[in-house]
Amino acid sequence: MDWADELAASLAGPQVVNDSKTPSGTVHVGSLRGPVILDVITRALRHAGLETQLLYGIDDLDAMDSQALLTPDAIEREMGRPLAHIPDQVGDGHASYARHHAQTFIDLFEGLGIRPDRYYWMSDIYPTGQMDPFIRTALDRAAVVRDLYRRVANVQHPDHWLPGADRGLSGVWAFAGQPVWWLGQSAQHPAPAAATPADASVQY
Repeated sequence: MDWADELAASLAGPQVVNDSKTPSGTVHVGSLRGPVILDVITRALRHAGLETQLLYGIDDLDAMDSQALLTPDAIEREMGRPLAHIPDQVGDGHASYARHHAQTFIDLFEGLGIRPDRYYWMSDIYPTGQMDPFIRTALDRAAVVRDLYRRVANVQHPDHWLPGADRGLSGVWAFAGQPVWWLGQSAQHPAPAAATPADASVQY
């Protein structure tokens, strides 16, 4: 019995298998590891007679935090912006930088027999408010999130760190129930050490 079959045998009832990718630039071949492994799991679950849905998400609201294929002037202009809000640098008809690189990657799936039941884009989901309760939970339990980073990723965040500030490009300034203040910054223009809500660019 294969490992995926063993996993399927240990489960019962309907299953949802989910994978996602941040389209921050040209995707290297190693990024196919996740889709391939989860496709194997999906096939094993279905072979075991379990109703299974395979989803694939695009985290296109993540901030640009690498130089990728951008020119020096674009790096200065786009660093820290959500990937979904950066123009397609190739100009081949995609709505954004994120859509260009994500679609190039997704187009490889069919040749490998990977056929998600549904694709979703976080830039479509966040504006609906569907993520609001989960964002609130993460902020309410920021200490738990910091501990998970420490134990799982060996990353030690300071005690004032809040979820959403992990890229060093934009971060949560303060949270006390409501509101949440997001303070925009970049490597070239860091946030002031003693920021106030008046400095913040977005109120959540």
